[in-house]
Amino acid sequence: MNFSTLDRQKQYWDSVSPSLVGPISALALGKWIRKLHPEPLSGRILDHGCGIGRVYEAIGRPSNYIGVDISDNYLEIFRARHPEATIIKLSSWELPFLPKYFDHIISFSVFTHFDVHQMTFMLGEFNRVLKLNGEILLTIFRKEEVKRPVGNWKTISRNLFSRLLDVLGFEIINEVLIPESGYHQDFILAKKRDNIV
Repeated sequence: MNFSTLDRQKQYWDSVSPSLVGPISALALGKWIRKLHPEPLSGRILDHGCGIGRVYEAIGRPSNYIGVDISDNYLEIFRARHPEATIIKLSSWELPFLPKYFDHIISFSVFTHFDVHQMTFMLGEFNRVLKLNGEILLTIFRKEEVKRPVGNWKTISRNLFSRLLDVLGFEIINEVLIPESGYHQDFILAKKRDNIV
């Protein structure tokens, strides 16, 4: 599937059963998040690509949470399971939030479907809506780990992704490898710097 436009991504995700989206449960995801970021997440949290709510459940259903996604199907399931959660449907690549609004952004298994141009744009948006010293937690498929991407997976070299983060105002703080279906997602924690190179 060609993921070059938001409409094509939405079409794909609205057609995929939630039961087929990643083998990592909310419980397991919570353990990986705590391994990457041992301190509890505080302040405003954005879940970019919230799907059916795995991250929301993984981090203990906080009241300071906002989830965003493009899939009507997934958001409907999320709302039915957690009517108390604040979730918003995205209709464009731009994030509908004021600058410096969030303390943390989690984007689990989203950048694994982006090309370099989409990654660059979204990292710019993350920088815009994050407070100074705000943090992003996101996953990529490293080209060095995934020799033959499956389906709509996208890979990027670890060095190129590090350079993208640096140029767009982020510094890597920690990372862990998460096994998934015989491959590994690189789960990265990065902090927003006070200046962009």
